[in-house]
Amino acid sequence: MEGCDARGLTKGPDQGQTAAREMKEGESIEQLIRNAFGLIFQVYRNWFRNHGGRKQDQKPPINMGRRWTYHWVIDTLRKWELLNKIQDDTGVKLGSMEMIQHYSKYLSALIESLTEEEIQEAAKMAEEWKSQSVPPKVQIDIAKKKSESMVHHFASEMYKQAGMRVFVLAATSGNQPGIDMTR
Repeated sequence: MEGCDARGLTKGPDQGQTAAREMKEGESIEQLIRNAFGLIFQVYRNWFRNHGGRKQDQKPPINMGRRWTYHWVIDTLRKWELLNKIQDDTGVKLGSMEMIQHYSKYLSALIESLTEEEIQEAAKMAEEWKSQSVPPKVQIDIAKKKSESMVHHFASEMYKQAGMRVFVLAATSGNQPGIDMTR
């Protein structure tokens, strides 16, 4: 509305006089208060209509099923080889933003350098992973990377939809001695 500040209130020295100017002869104070309340109500209603909006449901943090292609198989199986090559060539640290910027370029170069046999083998492996399951080593890597965000999403959705508090303790035994636990 024109003449309103960020809070929806009228500006200037005539702040309380706007409703008084609209008072007609024979109008009582009660009618004046109703008119002023109507104006304030309209300002707030408009603000909530413009800024309230409906919140979108949050999407799950990851897609539960992946469509395995030869590209994803090569990316998964040769990830550490690729990361080491980027680190050797550019000198950037693992996990830094610069590493992420170089990753897709180096991955494309790696895929282009493969022979037709290697691509066919990766495509065959992708079909096998689609029909059966992913090898345990790859499952462990995916679980380590994605499990925390999946559990957090599950717990928050259970609280939103059912009012339930969920406590999850997950532990894995990996290559390192000891047990890795979630926070």
